[in-house]
Amino acid sequence: MTPKDQTPELPEGLVLLERAEEVLPGWTVRPWTVDQLLRLSPHLEALAKELEARGVAWEQLEAALEQPPALSQVFGGLGVFLPLLAPVAAISCGKAAEEFGALELGDAWRVLLRIAAVNVHHLSAFFGQAVLEAAALLAAARTR
Repeated sequence: MTPKDQTPELPEGLVLLERAEEVLPGWTVRPWTVDQLLRLSPHLEALAKELEARGVAWEQLEAALEQPPALSQVFGGLGVFLPLLAPVAAISCGKAAEEFGALELGDAWRVLLRIAAVNVHHLSAFFGQAVLEAAALLAAARTR
């Protein structure tokens, strides 16, 4: 039983999220803040709807990173997805959308990949950690 004045023990292996940042061609990429997530929500929703409309599943996106899609798929999607991704990149890195538009395509792609890599991991770790912490706190409350 955990006394009321003690903090319950959390499951082994539970660690605080790393707040590492990585700099890419003049752009700093960090895990999203709450404010950024609120501003990003409509853009991420539009992106998800477009992917869904095209029948693209998240698993296919992961596979595309390992094995690039056909050129027709790439060029067919550029005009659709770049306008949706520009505000995501700008908000994520604290820049103006025009600055993203001025990047060379390879640099823009690296920025987008780093944003996805940092934030998908960050959000997955956050939600996993939040669930574990909530379970530990609920278990401790039941023993009082």
